[in-house]
Amino acid sequence: MDEKYVFVPRLPSELSREDKVRALRMIMFNKKKRCGRIKARRCADGRKQRSYIPKEDYSSSTVSTEGLMKSCVIDAKEHRHVATCDIDGSFSRMLMNKRTHVILTRKIVDLMVEENPTRYKDYVTFDRNG
Repeated sequence: MDEKYVFVPRLPSELSREDKVRALRMIMFNKKKRCGRIKARRCADGRKQRSYIPKEDYSSSTVSTEGLMKSCVIDAKEHRHVATCDIDGSFSRMLMNKRTHVILTRKIVDLMVEENPTRYKDYVTFDRNG
């Protein structure tokens, strides 16, 4: 996340009351792959946004299973060459027309500071909830 400049750190004092209320929490999931590597996935918990953002604006676009299967059948029938790729962090780095604030907590904060202390350590704050 740091190498891709996904986040711009901010102090709580730089945010309005509305920004703080609408700030989303970061959720992180870890999975152990068959090869033994640990893969982490992260996302912002956007449930707060459902009250003021239309569904089509907060939902991640995902191909339907039926659409994928139809495309695979057509490709096979027409003997097409197919290539796939994964754009690392594409949803985190997409251009948005509105600023979204995300609150990083606990272990995620520790990892970000460990990765780039110069950039993040001065932005770490502690609240009543730990």
